[in-house]
Amino acid sequence: MEELNIWEEMGLNILLAVIGLAIYSIWKVREHLKNFNFRIFFSANKAFWIWAISLQVIFAFLIAIAPEASEAIKTMTGIDYSQTMAFVTSGAMLGSAANAAVKKKLDKKE
Repeated sequence: MEELNIWEEMGLNILLAVIGLAIYSIWKVREHLKNFNFRIFFSANKAFWIWAISLQVIFAFLIAIAPEASEAIKTMTGIDYSQTMAFVTSGAMLGSAANAAVKKKLDKKE
């Protein structure tokens, strides 16, 4: 297989990250399949999608221009971004982290 250029590698990593986010999100809505609504799925969670995809784009860009940055990101997140499939895992991890943060915020309001 031929070597990917920097933009192809970054695009692949972003695609894998979005797939990870989608897997996590679809898994979480399994409890609401009877009343599932795509508009609510995306519109009501717009802030999450923007935050999570922005973070993944930044990580993908960083890894594409400076592969050694994966060690620093691994220290921060615990995920080894030197492995391409880590973007799928990180998508699920970000979804989980966002849900945990929102739950804590909602619990404080009650």
